[in-house]
Amino acid sequence: MKHAIMKHSGFTIIELMIIVTVIAALAAIAVPSYQDYTKRARRSEAQVALSELANLQEKFFAETLSYAPAIDITDPNNKLAYRSETEGGYYDLGVVALSTTVGYTLQATAKNAQLGDGNLRLNGIGVKTWDKANNGSYGYSWTDR
Repeated sequence: MKHAIMKHSGFTIIELMIIVTVIAALAAIAVPSYQDYTKRARRSEAQVALSELANLQEKFFAETLSYAPAIDITDPNNKLAYRSETEGGYYDLGVVALSTTVGYTLQATAKNAQLGDGNLRLNGIGVKTWDKANNGSYGYSWTDR
């Protein structure tokens, strides 16, 4: 009687562990890069919204000779008719100050997944600042990383 020799196909446990280790190493590199990219993209969305608000403030001033003290999409009387948060919902938008020197200061306040990224400001003379350290200093420009 002859014994049939069986040929086994497949992967050994060592080979599978090596594959899992390689995939884990790649994920450890890729995930933080992706998260940084999405934070920067959301920050850009807030910067665009603040720029649009600044344009609306200037239009409001041209029509009324004063700057709007608030944002309200439902009641545009003496306010800017604009949404109160970015489209993605990661920043709240608002007018934080009116003054005779810079006209107005607009702010995008980070929230949700963007919370640790700091707030953004844009004033009436075009100064764009970022509270990158979340300490109220606004010592960074929008273009800083």
